[in-house]
Amino acid sequence: MLQFWVLAALLIVLALLFVVEPLLRARRHRIRIEQQNIERRAQNIAIFRHRLAELDEEKVLGHLDASQYEALKAELEATLLTDVEGAEESQALQAGASRMRWLAAVLVVTIPLVSVGLYLKWGAYEGVEQRLLMAQMEQAEGAPDVELLLSQLETMLRENPDNPEGWFMLARTRMTMGQYDLSAAAFLELAKLLESDPREAAAIYGLYAQALYFASQGVFDQAVMAGIKEALDRNPDEINAIGLLGIRAFEQGNYAQAAQYWERVLELNPDGPNANAVRGGIERARALITENAAQAEDTATPEANLPQLQVSVSLDPSLNEQVSPTDTLFVYARAVNGSPMPVAIVRMQVQDLPLTVNLDDSSAMGPMAKLSSLEQVEVVARISKQGTPTANPGDLQAVVAPIQVTPGVQALDLVISEVIQ
Repeated sequence: MLQFWVLAALLIVLALLFVVEPLLRARRHRIRIEQQNIERRAQNIAIFRHRLAELDEEKVLGHLDASQYEALKAELEATLLTDVEGAEESQALQAGASRMRWLAAVLVVTIPLVSVGLYLKWGAYEGVEQRLLMAQMEQAEGAPDVELLLSQLETMLRENPDNPEGWFMLARTRMTMGQYDLSAAAFLELAKLLESDPREAAAIYGLYAQALYFASQGVFDQAVMAGIKEALDRNPDEINAIGLLGIRAFEQGNYAQAAQYWERVLELNPDGPNANAVRGGIERARALITENAAQAEDTATPEANLPQLQVSVSLDPSLNEQVSPTDTLFVYARAVNGSPMPVAIVRMQVQDLPLTVNLDDSSAMGPMAKLSSLEQVEVVARISKQGTPTANPGDLQAVVAPIQVTPGVQALDLVISEVIQ
């Protein structure tokens, strides 16, 4: 900001030169004229006195009678009177010059004060601050102080929210840092700003839904689906939303539908940065369609041989006051040593307790990680206040591990009694 204020000060000085310099030039001109008038009046007074002495001498010598003397003397005095009036005019000019000096002094003080005051009231000072801070952030991405810069930018945007570029930078940087909840919040603010342009707003709602999807660790919950709907309502060809629908269809085993969604993404943006990944997803979906068709014809491996965990879940009665009926309940299995992403998950509500759920390959989150592909798993039942499977302080849970994954049905009992600190 120091550079900005230095430039502003230079502009104010330039403005003062345009205003004050003509006043000073006029003052110098009046002083020069005044000096000339003083010299002329001194000469005229000297001439008056010399001429009056000559008239007196002519009268004494008798060359002039009384009437002639008085007429010439009156004419001489009239000439001197004109010079006196010129002196009074000069004094008026001098007084005017004094007023000009005072005016120049007042302008020197008031122009900077008024300029700064008016700029702070109606200018774009906050925008300049935000722009400079955004430039700092671009240079500091990945640096230790980027979080401080993000917090400063967020505070400025809350006070002066009409800055789409600022909201986009905040959302993008939060997304890059893995702060998906904060990124989603920033994308939502930006989308509201762009409501007058449906296509622009749709693109941001698509990114908003994407951030929510990552925040929920790959769960298509109500918020994610609402974000997708907001995007597609404004633009049916919004590629981020369509891509997410393809992922959802793939996770549900609707591989043909997933391929259709992703093929549409390629039609809309064939040279996009993720085009190769989308093509890979289409190929994988088609391969699974063929694989599933082959499995449907192959009855050599009965489904009864696949592993299935039959999990009975209940809540410790002492914790009844700490939950509400609509709190989300997740029951899932994940690798004991490996990715924290569940290989099988079921979502219910507290009001459904006590309950029994089946975890098997049909409840997998995706085709790449299934219960049957692991040897040991950890089974978790968690009541989430935020509605996400990620553990947060205040959530309640029960965990049992390790569980050996074997063909057939295994029965497990979990009593939720632990409060996460």
